[in-house]
Amino acid sequence: MSGQQGAKLVNSPKQTTVPETKRPRITSIEICDFRAFPGPMPVKIELGGKNLFLFGENGVGKSTIYHALDGMFAYGQTAISLAEMLTEEANRFTPEDQKGRASVSITYDDGKPSAIWSADNHPINTQPGPADERIVNAAWAKAILDYRSLLQTNYDHEEEINLFWVCVENLLRDYQTLSGERLGELWSNLQEMLERGQLRETQLKKINDDSRKFNDGLAEALEQILPLINPILDDLGCGDIRVTNLT
Repeated sequence: MSGQQGAKLVNSPKQTTVPETKRPRITSIEICDFRAFPGPMPVKIELGGKNLFLFGENGVGKSTIYHALDGMFAYGQTAISLAEMLTEEANRFTPEDQKGRASVSITYDDGKPSAIWSADNHPINTQPGPADERIVNAAWAKAILDYRSLLQTNYDHEEEINLFWVCVENLLRDYQTLSGERLGELWSNLQEMLERGQLRETQLKKINDDSRKFNDGLAEALEQILPLINPILDDLGCGDIRVTNLT
């Protein structure tokens, strides 16, 4: 200790610090026979662990990359539905003898094998499993929206604007509720159960339980969103508009 005569230096107890876990970063993305990118050779995008900013004219493949990432980090959907999505979105110009090889691959900087989404499997699949924790962790934390989702907040409504479907299927689809499930996941489960027709007592109980989880989760999400709205309106120069409630 300097600047003081006779001051004593007291050794503090030795502090032990827990080393911060390094999160894996994406080094490259490969897309083959999916939407704008035909096969059989994949299109490789090098990121080197850095952020990616895309811009370009219509039709150059920006939305393809968006859908590739949205499908890769799609925890909460079944591997079967994701395989069907990949197959249905195959590029129409891929030669016939090369079709059926659609895939999206993500390589990280952790030295582990790439995560591959193909018609045969998806990294979130637990059968045979285990699921790829890198993909699952990123899926829980992701927030991916395209301009169509934002346009639906004002357009494509038959009568008065109804934001319920926009929230459930797009804006709040990946919101994690207190039950640990996502709003979109809960809603999909409910729709699947209700489409079965005749239901047993245990299935009705499951529907009621999921309904309560969904309603509570949606109310929770709206409560958290409300304080963020008015500051955004101020930044947009719309300070004369105040949102006081969301129902």
